[in-house]
Amino acid sequence: WYKWDTGRGPVSLIIMSSSERRRSNGRYTATLDTANKGSSLHITATQTTDVGTYFCAGHSAPQGLK
Repeated sequence: WYKWDTGRGPVSLIIMSSSERRRSNGRYTATLDTANKGSSLHITATQTTDVGTYFCAGHSAPQGLK
């Protein structure tokens, strides 16, 4: 998960592997649902500085590579 920062570009919040289902980093918790090919980000104790654009980016390795 990333948050877009106008001055710096994308800022990494959480990086997960496909074997993980949940990962936390401070106030951020990301979940991964591989069956439905989805992910969600939860922010606890939100603050006014949390307003912005968040996005998830993923990739898959080519067949035969791990």
